[in-house]
Amino acid sequence: TLFRSVIGEESETSEPVSEPAPVEYEYEIDIAPYLKYICPDDADEYALLVNYDHRLTGEYIPGDLKETDWTRKDRDKIKLRENCVMALDAFLKEAALNGVTDVSVTSGYRSYSYQKWLFAYYVEQHQSKFATREECEEYVMTFSCREGCSEHQTGLALDMHNLPAADEAFADTASYAWLSANAHRFGFILRFPKGKEDITGISYEPWHYRFVGREAATIIYENNLTLEEYVEIYYPSSADWN
Repeated sequence: TLFRSVIGEESETSEPVSEPAPVEYEYEIDIAPYLKYICPDDADEYALLVNYDHRLTGEYIPGDLKETDWTRKDRDKIKLRENCVMALDAFLKEAALNGVTDVSVTSGYRSYSYQKWLFAYYVEQHQSKFATREECEEYVMTFSCREGCSEHQTGLALDMHNLPAADEAFADTASYAWLSANAHRFGFILRFPKGKEDITGISYEPWHYRFVGREAATIIYENNLTLEEYVEIYYPSSADWN
């Protein structure tokens, strides 16, 4: 696994968190075929933290990428890791049975080289607003990561919404309300929540979800944590590993 589990050990700097209670939610779909994906045996692997302090190399490519049928129709088939694809399938089928039928996936796995191109593209798009390139890059870093620092490279992160383009306005929709309240039941978290920008380093993104497995997602959701905070509590030595 990518992280050594230290669940049960106490951290001097961490706040206490509550463990998830037994799942009482009654799924509308038949959840049984999906449970092995939503609750993977190798759950630690899906807590992989990627940001400016925890980077991936250009050689990192997930070995189990699969296409998701929930790709928006104007996009080429988007790929995610297999557990993420299957958990997402359960998530959005359940969402449809609860009236959320207008959400689709607009972004998933991105290679190191593509992320490098994308970051440079955004810098060029916004350069005229800033006196220096450095200032522009600092601005772009709040919504698009440099290569190796984007968790899209893990194949566990995806963007999904019902707008022509990703926008904070998605947070005002009924679809977002249901997704954000139920994502943890399928192993997903809202990766860049509002009010946590100083921790994640990324602006609020109501469209960006990350698969971590149901147990971790439930802890994160019920304790209002970010993935950074979760990893600090449960994997305190991980900061020294890369």
